[in-house]
Amino acid sequence: LSSPYSLKKASNLVLSFLVFISFFIIIPENLRAEESELLHLIVLADISGSLDTEDTNELQALITRIPRFLDNEKLKQSKLSVIAFASEAEQICQTSTIAELELNTEGYESCLEKIQASKRNNPNISKRAENVGIDTNQVKAFQKGLEIASLDSENYIPVFLLLTDGALDPTGSGENSQDSIDEFEKGFLEIRPEMQEGNVQLFVFGFGDAILEDLTKWSEFSAQRRSCQEEAPERIYKSNGDSMLVRGLYHFVQRSAHIEA
Repeated sequence: LSSPYSLKKASNLVLSFLVFISFFIIIPENLRAEESELLHLIVLADISGSLDTEDTNELQALITRIPRFLDNEKLKQSKLSVIAFASEAEQICQTSTIAELELNTEGYESCLEKIQASKRNNPNISKRAENVGIDTNQVKAFQKGLEIASLDSENYIPVFLLLTDGALDPTGSGENSQDSIDEFEKGFLEIRPEMQEGNVQLFVFGFGDAILEDLTKWSEFSAQRRSCQEEAPERIYKSNGDSMLVRGLYHFVQRSAHIEA
């Protein structure tokens, strides 16, 4: 996420990614829309200290585009929530249906301005989400996501989209420190079962200097693929250079929505 070209490509491919989203939903003909299955897409956006201003600007731009691609009769009552996280996690955009976001695009874009780098040279650092720190704790993001999803009725399918650039490092003591090991173990024993029991579908996109091994460790936190999916999409996507979401989202769609190149 570092060049206008990669952002342009990512923006075009977000549409393809969100085509995949519709494959989660089943609407039997004899059910009303309010009784059918709907999505709750919960975006978990990493704003830890390693991100530059350009990175967070492009994350904002990418997440801004999500509602417009869910704008159809099948998905309008699906929900979208956005969480920003570093050492802690904060919900920065209140949970809204796609139909509601259509009527309040200005408010949605305003709340996304909380996705800001912690760098001193960031001219908009004062807008950054408060009390989230600068270290990296994906477990806190999952926990906050579960809190939000717990308010849903049973017909909503929670889909967590984790966008992160680093390993778990909750206190800045290093990814191999005892603090990091303890936090992962706590998440594995306490948060993972909740996510699986809640049928949370987790997909992880690594960018920047993210290491595949650090991303793959989260795959076991996801519930298994839904029985309606003929082919299980991959859970983890890592970039090689600038095109983090470009190649990741593309292959994600190819495997899940069967869209031809």
